[in-house]
Amino acid sequence: MPRTPSRDPRPRRQGGGRSRYYEARREERGTAGQHAAEWSDAAAQSVFTALHEGSARRGVAIGRFVEDVLVGVAAGDNRFTARECREMCAADRDVATGIMRWHALLLAEAASRAARIRRVRTFLKPLRERARARGSVGRLAVTTATAPLKGTFHQWLSTRPEEERLRELPEGGRTRAGLDSWPRAWQERWGADV
Repeated sequence: MPRTPSRDPRPRRQGGGRSRYYEARREERGTAGQHAAEWSDAAAQSVFTALHEGSARRGVAIGRFVEDVLVGVAAGDNRFTARECREMCAADRDVATGIMRWHALLLAEAASRAARIRRVRTFLKPLRERARARGSVGRLAVTTATAPLKGTFHQWLSTRPEEERLRELPEGGRTRAGLDSWPRAWQERWGADV
């Protein structure tokens, strides 16, 4: 059956959203909004790597190892993040500790073995997703200087800068236009040729 056009040419009113009583009802019930902490890439990579290495050292599956770690965290044991994640910055370590405490509380509330396994998988899921997206990162090796540098930075600078090789700036270029907008009254001695 063909649809008949509405007699009212105005567009329909958009409805939906929250009730005007939404906030008042939440206050009556005593509910408060809560946002879960989110893994940073570095924290997720570090914790996931430490969990894999720890489970390999013990010779157990990662799920069992994670469960043991979370049970320890629930009991107030923070040695895992202190020992295994010491290369993380303090902010990432705090994020990792907070997330692990939250999941430890959820694990402690689980009544059955199946519920505990679900809680462990819930903990591992974002770590696996971050690891898949980020990939592996190698260590940065910085070689030390063979001989100490003598003097200061100012001693490296030429005492006769006028003998240094000058580089021409193209006329009408963006760099030249930017330099031309600078105040030059502060230049009391030889400096950049603009």
